[in-house]
Amino acid sequence: MKQISSLTTGLLVEMPSQTGKQLGATGLETRAAISQAVGQWQPKVPAWLTETISEDLSSLISLANRKGKIDDKVSAHRRLAAALDRARRQLDAAGPDVIVKIMVGLANLFRSEVPDNVVLQMYVRIFQEIPEFALRQAAIDVAKTHKYPSMPLPADVLQHANKHIQKHNAWVYRLEMAVARTGYGLEEKHDE
Repeated sequence: MKQISSLTTGLLVEMPSQTGKQLGATGLETRAAISQAVGQWQPKVPAWLTETISEDLSSLISLANRKGKIDDKVSAHRRLAAALDRARRQLDAAGPDVIVKIMVGLANLFRSEVPDNVVLQMYVRIFQEIPEFALRQAAIDVAKTHKYPSMPLPADVLQHANKHIQKHNAWVYRLEMAVARTGYGLEEKHDE
């Protein structure tokens, strides 16, 4: 077999001098526009997190994390700190009653027998550290993807729940960074 040169595997970039076209005819003038658009990009807030992080707050998070100019830093810092507190509280574990309701709901959805108390207690032990929002979203995901008329395995639910927990933790991190950046240099007066 003949070896292919590594030069042919790279991206082909047309230069104006190569094409005989004016600058811009090859799209080179759009690089600045693309980099500006990428700088303004902000991640989409998942539907289950919109109660905590609105679209407006998402924009503020992005602005703070890009070290943009914020007119009222004190107000922005307070809004971001309150949202961070709410987002952290959402990571609290689901209670046993919520876990049982979700598992009974999945059993009814898949037309399988409702597990007895021993099995329900096993589900509670397995899912006791999973946040409620993640367990609810995982149940929705499993309902969309599970193909058999039987109860899904706990591993299936955990896999989907962990995906939502990772997304949530990414938003918590973005909030922490925004709170730190807007709070830097602020001196809050504490009345005693």
